[in-house]
Amino acid sequence: MSFRRTTAGGDLRTIVAMTLVDAPAGLAMRAMRFCMVGASNTAIGLGLIWVAWRWLRWPDLPANVLGYSVGFLWSYALNRRWTFAHRGPLAQSFARFALICALAYAVNLAVLAASRAALGAASFWPHVLGMAAYTLVGFLGSQFYAFHVQRSPRSQP
Repeated sequence: MSFRRTTAGGDLRTIVAMTLVDAPAGLAMRAMRFCMVGASNTAIGLGLIWVAWRWLRWPDLPANVLGYSVGFLWSYALNRRWTFAHRGPLAQSFARFALICALAYAVNLAVLAASRAALGAASFWPHVLGMAAYTLVGFLGSQFYAFHVQRSPRSQP
């Protein structure tokens, strides 16, 4: 849940809870674009992981690092420019995005390790489950931290 300020007569009156219906109009568009970037990122990252793991016979960790490294650069560029139209400082958004991705990657590896132990060495599903966890953490962190834009109370509905 997020909050917005409401004003009456120019002074701050109260802070009220916002629902998705009350959220800024661009939220739905950002969510749709984030999903589109995520789908392309997933195809690229998962494809590289699959090729490295299955055909090149790389172990889990190097295959994962390859897929997520390429995916990181792709995702940052498209999300900053297209999804969030972020115009803030490049270095700050890159550092924040890197921090969010590092956290998401740690979650991915934890899910990968736990599901690998449960599903065995021959299964590719641990990578898929780890990627789903990564995506959830990445979206929330991008929306509310990496590409967050402070809006003045007047710009909010």
